[in-house]
Amino acid sequence: MAATKVISVNFGTAKASLSTVGYTLLNSDNTVKLARVTAGVSESVIGGIHTGIYGALVSFDDDWKGRIVWDTGEATPRYSIEDYNAGETIVVSPGSTGTFTYDISTNLGKVRNLIGDTDGTAPLMTDGEINAILSLMGSDILKSAGMCCLKIASNKALLTRKRTSGDYSEDLTAMAKEYREQAKTFNEWAMSVPAEAVAEQFFTDFAYRQLLVNKELRSESD
Repeated sequence: MAATKVISVNFGTAKASLSTVGYTLLNSDNTVKLARVTAGVSESVIGGIHTGIYGALVSFDDDWKGRIVWDTGEATPRYSIEDYNAGETIVVSPGSTGTFTYDISTNLGKVRNLIGDTDGTAPLMTDGEINAILSLMGSDILKSAGMCCLKIASNKALLTRKRTSGDYSEDLTAMAKEYREQAKTFNEWAMSVPAEAVAEQFFTDFAYRQLLVNKELRSESD
């Protein structure tokens, strides 16, 4: 049997409006499971703004485990790699007493989707931390996502978990700057996108293909 799931990547606004983005599926031994695909890949566009966030719907075998490798398809492409483990939905955050859940139908899941914290094997924030921010921000999803980005940007331990594939020399200062810029973008969207429009995008199947976010966050030791 097979399950159809959303996969996504955030290459940043510098890589917005590309028509060449694609993905490849690799087995756990790094042999090719599915050759590079560009068909069905779409970019998230919110309030008329191209985000550099791309995603697609993919069918996975129920027991498959491997890697999703995204690339920008440029002459000098940028890569993003994500481990995929079938059936993985809820785990305990490594080194944390909190839990990790990812359900796109909840506000918690929507915030995780926006900030790219969707990999249960290397979560950046616990459910409790995100829910606390949602409460502080009056359940505003975009503002909460911005606040989460600021939290990550100001925390060296969280930044060291980030790995930008294809650019391993990027230092913590540059990473922090990226998260602060993303926070600014989310706050601008919160001010410019009508609440009803945000709700409509989040609560439709089409939104699952449109509001797709960075999954290039991975666990990495110092």
